[in-house]
Amino acid sequence: MTDIEVKAGIAPRLVKAGRKAETRRRGKKIPILTALCAVWAVLIVGGALLAPLLPMPGYEQAIAGSAQAPFVDGGAAILGTDTIGRSILSRMIYGAQLSLLVAFMGTTIGLVIGALLGMAAAYYKGWSARVINLVSDSILAFPGLVLLLATATIIPPSVMSLSIILGVLTLPASMRIAYSNTNSHLARDYVSAARALGMSGGRIILREILPNILFSLAAFGFIMVGTFMVALAALDFLGVGMPPPRPSWGGDIATGFASIRTRAYLVLVPSIFLVVTVFSLNQIGDHLRNKAEGRSGQL
Repeated sequence: MTDIEVKAGIAPRLVKAGRKAETRRRGKKIPILTALCAVWAVLIVGGALLAPLLPMPGYEQAIAGSAQAPFVDGGAAILGTDTIGRSILSRMIYGAQLSLLVAFMGTTIGLVIGALLGMAAAYYKGWSARVINLVSDSILAFPGLVLLLATATIIPPSVMSLSIILGVLTLPASMRIAYSNTNSHLARDYVSAARALGMSGGRIILREILPNILFSLAAFGFIMVGTFMVALAALDFLGVGMPPPRPSWGGDIATGFASIRTRAYLVLVPSIFLVVTVFSLNQIGDHLRNKAEGRSGQL
């Protein structure tokens, strides 16, 4: 490369382009930990969805005469059996159904409503923004677990009632995420171009802004699903969650707690399932958040 080319700024531009290409190449790689977490999440979700089709006994069916430690036998008893001989593996898979269903439904309700309200508040400003921020602050004033406990003791717990309460608890954060992300996109050229073409506010929000903040909302959604699974396990542990006979990880932890000194695995196995699942969802959420930040920087 000649001195003239260097002075003309060609070399610095080539270096900068190379750095951008390397950054894009690295950004496409998924970290090993995140990939493992995604595999675990797929296994848990797939097992919960396909539980009736899997070759294993029902969650109420006894396959042994008494409690049996893990890894003594194979098959359905590989994770051991509880005090009345039921397969712990079967109860873990079936126990994931309710937790995932309620946590996912609650998060979805909160994300959809919160995102629409947050984007509308950022786009239209004025009194709508003040009202939405007031609603958000009012919900944040109530401790989430206390609200869940109070609701569960007044209203009989069900999938719909718990999902609605979790959706309400999701509203403040989802509204603020949508509000701040929409504000950052309003000054972009594509929004100005859409306004110049005469697009309505609703169409700009749904067609132009929403696709660009989906990564941020999805990242928050994964984290909230994990958080709500912990909250639901706490309710089941306290005995105010979903009633038996349907198994739950929190309920199994509470049942095994009485014999934790002699059969610690009855508490350890469901606790490991809960911790690993929540950790995996958080890792996936963090990865999506990093992707969202990189995507925002490229716009």
